[in-house]
Amino acid sequence: AGDLEAFVAAFVTPDVDEEDRTHFLASLRGGAGATDDAAPAAGAAEAEADDAPQLPALLAELRCCATGEGVFKVEGNMKKGPVVFHFHSPRPGMGLIDREVEFVKQDGQWYAEG
Repeated sequence: AGDLEAFVAAFVTPDVDEEDRTHFLASLRGGAGATDDAAPAAGAAEAEADDAPQLPALLAELRCCATGEGVFKVEGNMKKGPVVFHFHSPRPGMGLIDREVEFVKQDGQWYAEG
């Protein structure tokens, strides 16, 4: 559990508030649940998908950025940031869906944006 908390601390930009960090951590673990301002669930399948741990999907996307697998465009300033990786979804059956991850540099450290 401590490793995941350390990952969030290193991955998320320092300007993200504690409530958002806690929600992100819960989504990585699974079972994040709906927030008060969320729309009602459309069905059980959607609710189940919301409760599934997001860590495996996030790691698969970061693997694309690190290895270049599925990446079709990288844009931005590689030294100062931001840098955006555009790639095909690594999830099975979702390869036609394009994804992107943006990294920003703050105080000499790289973080994921958004």
